[in-house]
Amino acid sequence: MKIGFDAKRLFNNQGGLASYARTLLLALHDSNPDLSIYLYTPKISSPYDLSVFMDEPRFFIRTYRGPFSWYWRSKGLVKQLLNDGIELYHGLSGEIPSGIQKTGIKTVVTIHDTLWKSHKYDYRFPDRLILNEKLKFAIDCADHIVAISETTQSDISKVSNYDPAKVSIIQQIAAPEFYNPIRNFAEVAQIYNLPDRYILAVGNTKKRKNIPFLVEAVKHLQDTSVRLVIIGKIEEYDIPVTHISGLDYNELPSVYYGAQICVYPSLNEGFGLPILESILSGTPVFAIDKSPMNQFDSPLLQNYPADISPKGLAQLLDQILESPPEIAQGQTAEKTGPAYAAIYTKLYQTVLSIQS
Repeated sequence: MKIGFDAKRLFNNQGGLASYARTLLLALHDSNPDLSIYLYTPKISSPYDLSVFMDEPRFFIRTYRGPFSWYWRSKGLVKQLLNDGIELYHGLSGEIPSGIQKTGIKTVVTIHDTLWKSHKYDYRFPDRLILNEKLKFAIDCADHIVAISETTQSDISKVSNYDPAKVSIIQQIAAPEFYNPIRNFAEVAQIYNLPDRYILAVGNTKKRKNIPFLVEAVKHLQDTSVRLVIIGKIEEYDIPVTHISGLDYNELPSVYYGAQICVYPSLNEGFGLPILESILSGTPVFAIDKSPMNQFDSPLLQNYPADISPKGLAQLLDQILESPPEIAQGQTAEKTGPAYAAIYTKLYQTVLSIQS
């Protein structure tokens, strides 16, 4: 079976979209020895070590060498898919190329969120127009839609009328490294100069990520021995902050593992991957009491009210710093990856059986 995948995020991005692509592709590869995986990307500029995709013969990478990469990915790619004999194409980040619906190639699209609709200030107006157009086309023309949470499914139902049978909710899993024992914490702590005790946050400068709110909460902590560590693009703050970027996948679990607490202060998400990553690392995590951030079943997750003040959050953090909860055991990679791959493999087989 030949399946093509939109691999732009895998090869050019960091964060949740890149992790989703990498995790799914590795799981499919390891669980399906007869599967040929074609990866389509305009270019390759990832900071991560992706040699496994370069060196493994069952991964076929297709790039575009020309001045109009945006056109190739949104439309011109169809000719390449036909030349490669692709049977099914999976758009991993909310879009499929225009014209593919006329080729007989079956399509699946994963939609992560529609946050540009509710948080317009985080997106430029032209980008919102493009995202709206791509979303509507994907919903209307894809043979099947994957929503990564019930929240995302609810959001896309407001965009277009579609057959509910056309949508599956398949929750994301973390990278395989999070399901294995931590063995390199001391090395990672030294490389990134991690404080002895720290609160971890993952985010960027978008307003909905709400990092300044967490910074204000840290100022009110009674326990002044803890520092704030932030993974992602940040601004300048008026408290000491350890900023980390460029973490490789095998280093990230150690940073979670070493934290006293993880706080994910985001106001809205499609899934909330850092919450899952923290839970799997055995680290208490705080997030707003709102779907999907309150949908993770773990005693390590504590959800706080949406109207909480920075001082109120600081009080909750101080309680955990003084009396940490017991660490819960998670699943192993040997169980999680194959089960995840099996769900998608069954979906692909079902879609391929649909009569045109």
